[in-house]
Amino acid sequence: MNGLYQFLRLNSGRRVDSIVLFCCFVREFPNAFTHWFQSLSRICVERLHLYFACPCLYHILDSSKLLEFSLEVLSQASSLKHLRMHHCIVLSSPKVRFNSLTTLLLGAVVLTSGHLEGILSSCSNLHELTIEYCKLPYKLRIAGTVKVVAILECDRVKEIDLHAAYLQRIECNMNNKDRFFFSFVPMLENVMVYPGSECPVQDLYVKHLPIEIPTEMKTFRNIRNLSLILVARHAISQILELSALWSACPRLQNFSLVVSYPCSDLQFDERKRNPIQQKLHGQAISNNAVVIIQ
Repeated sequence: MNGLYQFLRLNSGRRVDSIVLFCCFVREFPNAFTHWFQSLSRICVERLHLYFACPCLYHILDSSKLLEFSLEVLSQASSLKHLRMHHCIVLSSPKVRFNSLTTLLLGAVVLTSGHLEGILSSCSNLHELTIEYCKLPYKLRIAGTVKVVAILECDRVKEIDLHAAYLQRIECNMNNKDRFFFSFVPMLENVMVYPGSECPVQDLYVKHLPIEIPTEMKTFRNIRNLSLILVARHAISQILELSALWSACPRLQNFSLVVSYPCSDLQFDERKRNPIQQKLHGQAISNNAVVIIQ
């Protein structure tokens, strides 16, 4: 701890680009570390990486041993733009306002119900949110100013509600069977949802699916690139039905269909590839659209 306080004294009033802290014994000195984090306001730091575990540890081994970390202790860090937190239980606070924070990465943390929503509401300029190897609540709601969201290899969550007016890109690689609700995403351009390494996605539920109401649905009007990974054992000819989806994607420029490993044994006559590809291309909304079957 003496070294940490000496660092604060030496850099007080200075602008520091990045601070990276790896610490395995925060739980042994919680009050001292809390005071140190509160003292970070003396330094104009833009990037803060907090890793409350030994290096090279990625997944949560025992959540009961994780440090409870309230973002309130960083409330005075007015210059903070990029925050990365690993191996802790993150607690939001209605008192916290991060007006300068633009990117947030949460790795191997525990988020209970309502805390992610509290964090997002505290960040008035957040652009990128990454959540990886985390334990999440059953229902997750993404809102606020965030533009890019990545949820990777997380557990527990079953429903993800997207209600973000500025969201442009969502990427999910989940270990569970998840239900997605595209409630309000008028700026959405890219959606990537693919199976996790341990538990392949069996179903993807989308509220107000464009195929059902293509004349009214505007959720996917800005999508320019669409790539589908075939994981179900259905006839390859059924991809022709996808033309109904394209009517809800007037700006679509690139479409690709990929046959993944679970479907590698599908019976598909290679001679049918070009006719199917040409037919799909003829049904595309844009004359410049590119259709590829892999």
